[in-house]
Amino acid sequence: MLVAWQLWKHRNRCVFDKITPNVQAVVQAVIDEGWLWIMVGAAKITPLGFPTNLVGSSIMQPAQIL
Repeated sequence: MLVAWQLWKHRNRCVFDKITPNVQAVVQAVIDEGWLWIMVGAAKITPLGFPTNLVGSSIMQPAQIL
């Protein structure tokens, strides 16, 4: 659900805001949103598409929140 939602949002930005598709931006959005879900207590997000086996690795670091 998390991945599908981010893909849908990116698709809408591409269609309606005329941005160029960017896989890296979608991946980062999934990571950032996944971290937010974890921080608010989502315990079982693996079935939702978030690779929890990578949590804590250098690959799965959220973007710095300002």
